[in-house]
Amino acid sequence: MNLLRIAAAQAVLAAALIASAGCSKSIVSVVPVNQPPSVRITSAPLDTTQRNYYVITLNWIGFDPDGRVDHFLYAIDPPRDPGSDTLWTTTTENTLTKFFPCPLPDRRNAFRSSDFHVFVIKAVDNRAALSPPVARAFWSYTLAPTVRCTAPPATSQLRYYLPPAVLFRWDGTDEDGVRSQKPVQYKFKILTDQTEVSLQTARGDPDSVRRYYAPRYWAGWDSISGDTTQTQFTNLTPEKDYIFVVVGFDEVGAYSPLFDFDDNMLFFHVTYAGAQNPKIGFYNEFFLYEYEQGAFQPNDPSKVAQLEVPAGRLTFNWYANPATDRAGNFIGAPIRSYRWAVDIVNLDDETPRTDYDTDLTHWSQKSLLVTSCQIGPYAGHETHKLYLEAEDINGLVSLGTVQFTTVQATLGPKILVVNDTRFLLDRVNPNTDCYAATNRPTGDWPSAAEFDTFLFAVGGKPWKCYPPAGQVMSTPGIFNGYDFDTVGTNLRIPDLTIRLAKTGQH
Repeated sequence: MNLLRIAAAQAVLAAALIASAGCSKSIVSVVPVNQPPSVRITSAPLDTTQRNYYVITLNWIGFDPDGRVDHFLYAIDPPRDPGSDTLWTTTTENTLTKFFPCPLPDRRNAFRSSDFHVFVIKAVDNRAALSPPVARAFWSYTLAPTVRCTAPPATSQLRYYLPPAVLFRWDGTDEDGVRSQKPVQYKFKILTDQTEVSLQTARGDPDSVRRYYAPRYWAGWDSISGDTTQTQFTNLTPEKDYIFVVVGFDEVGAYSPLFDFDDNMLFFHVTYAGAQNPKIGFYNEFFLYEYEQGAFQPNDPSKVAQLEVPAGRLTFNWYANPATDRAGNFIGAPIRSYRWAVDIVNLDDETPRTDYDTDLTHWSQKSLLVTSCQIGPYAGHETHKLYLEAEDINGLVSLGTVQFTTVQATLGPKILVVNDTRFLLDRVNPNTDCYAATNRPTGDWPSAAEFDTFLFAVGGKPWKCYPPAGQVMSTPGIFNGYDFDTVGTNLRIPDLTIRLAKTGQH
């Protein structure tokens, strides 16, 4: 062995241990990333006392978490044509009063004016960072309702991958409603490459949907009352693109005029059913296990995670995510609920629990908010199964199962050293002995033999294979004097886990 390499490494390690014990941690200066500000429109009162025009006053506030808001940028009726530039106005004020003409004021039902306007505002902080824009639309005599898709969440950043049977949910607001602050009616439609406004047109120019269908009184759209904020479609064609659009209407007939993929429009691709089940994961302080793919296969032993845990009271946490394809695109729907049980005999048994904390052999109530459980205490050498169901908003259910065996630690007197290394083994070239110069250790320190010597050498023994033979004494290893046991993982088997039943003996 190379005595100089081992001695030098021991000296470096000792110096590092002394330095770490006697010195405080060094402070690393990191320049924080500037966080963008935010802006919120707080009110938009109307003045409808005049017949030929109306007045709107808007108020807003800004906030910057790591600085201050320097000014605001706003625009009224920004261009909707793709690629058009918006003319922004700079202000340091927090209010704006604007006069707008009321078109066709003498016509019948003039309070349902066909004219609407859009106000958009952004905050700018003292380091020139911009907040996301906030928009508010309004008609003469009334504020416009707002609608946003919530499941799946509206986003212009991706195309959803959904099954042929899909459930859509949304949320609507009507701030100046009389009987309710919710729209009184919704209309919705699925756009394809065959609809009057094609999918391709709507993708490039979302407002084209409003411009075509609004003058035609939304002919061909489905209607639903304001009490319902979801709808389900079935038998959609796999491998085909669609756009879902929803519009809200208030008590006087004004509709939500902002058509956008971040608000009331969803772009999605339909995939074949069967691969979209939620993907479940379990974790606690002992393990992390995530299924490669969601499925409901209670009779498949390969779908059961095997785990050893300490005896006593246990905590299990879980999560589930919509399925994705190989590119990371969502092909599943958002999670709707979880439920769990321990040692349940029949997974189809819907008998409610008599007591939530003690009757664990029946399913808990479904909830999206419950993502953990505390069970036990269990004595040593017990085996149980934790079952979890995760359901998405389309009704697809995945089953996760953890079979856990409890281990009562004996905490014996020996220290256990687990060797999980793959260092280079010593070699003796043909027709030579280990004292030959050609057999000196090579590569980075340590080799396998050097590492074992560094840890476990008794010390005071002649170095083997180190010239001159028998004249150089070894240095004690860092575990010399301790009562220890060792276990290695270089076993060339698929499962290299060191079981708790083994470590619990030490």
